[in-house]
Amino acid sequence: MNTEAALGHAMARIDAGAARDAVIGELVQMGSSPEAAQAVVDQSVATKRAAQDGDLALSLLRQGQSPAEVWEVLVSSGAEPAAAEALVRELVKLRPAAGAVHHGAPAGVRAQAATSGDHLWMAQDAGSFWKGFFAGFLCGCWAIIVYALSSDTLGGETKRGMRTGIGLNLCLSVGLQVITEISRAP
Repeated sequence: MNTEAALGHAMARIDAGAARDAVIGELVQMGSSPEAAQAVVDQSVATKRAAQDGDLALSLLRQGQSPAEVWEVLVSSGAEPAAAEALVRELVKLRPAAGAVHHGAPAGVRAQAATSGDHLWMAQDAGSFWKGFFAGFLCGCWAIIVYALSSDTLGGETKRGMRTGIGLNLCLSVGLQVITEISRAP
């Protein structure tokens, strides 16, 4: 059995909750040497442990724990002190992004699509107020349709400009209509 297949099998079994010794036995039955099976299982457990430690550390930082407190929790849960220190240092470098998640998104930022485990924030194009204003003012009803159909494609400033332009267009249209009707009166 090749190493990649053995690693994949071991990861799947360990994720399913199988005991280490049982997984080693399965790999030996599939044709791996006991030493290779032990190495593969150790690597699988270390990979799973690293992912769990990373999730735990990020969660604690988001909750406002200090780096020293996060390191203490990781070490007390069984992580190697050097590995815990390296993980905390790496997350502290990324702390502004992790902090944005905890404290809510700042202006012009939206949640990233959940394609990875970190779920950090990414910048969103806020758009241009004046582009939206002129589109709303000059296009009227067409701008209302575009505004209604574009949920996330236009930035917040563009939408605000469209609302203002449409509103001004409507006010001017009604005002001119009233002036026209008053001037026609005998």
